Amino acid sequence: MPLTVKQTRWIDAYIANNGNATDACRKAGYSGTDNSLAQQGHDNLSNPQIRAALADATAKAAKASKGKILSADEVLALLSEQATADIDDCLDQNGEPSIAAARKNKATRQIREVKPTRDGISIKLADPTKAQELLARYHGLLQDQTVVDVHVAPFASDLIGTVLSVLSETVPDDDLRATITDALLARLQGSS
Repeated sequence: MPLTVKQTRWIDAYIANNGNATDACRKAGYSGTDNSLAQQGHDNLSNPQIRAALADATAKAAKASKGKILSADEVLALLSEQATADIDDCLDQNGEPSIAAARKNKATRQIREVKPTRDGISIKLADPTKAQELLARYHGLLQDQTVVDVHVAPFASDLIGTVLSVLSETVPDDDLRATITDALLARLQGSS
């Protein structure tokens, strides 16, 4: 029995979102709560026909990409190379930019741009700061700022605004000010 249109859309969505079965159900047009969509995703993954079609579609996607889809470990390795990039790996024995030297030192993946110049070529490396930032985020060393939504009575919003204004004028240390603000907001949330 052939797959339904919805099952086919689910397979495409499942591959596109890296294997999130619940989200694939949502995108394929299934309706229901998160729990029922999760159950439907599980059912789809348990269906031998869908599993076979999924394996076939995954193989076709891999073949179409010619093996150029990086695994998570490969992405981390590439970012690590870029984060520690050293221009010396792209210079010959005379200190001139050289693709041959980059190849010899296995540094070609660190190169972002090569331009011809009057004297030869110029080489620009990938931005190590960006690679370092991405790695730091991956390892949880950087925390994105979280917006806290606090529901308070209208009269309290003026008071909170005044307190935050006074804090910004009297507490120069950003970390201390953030700690005080977090404590104030937590206390307000606990009392509402």
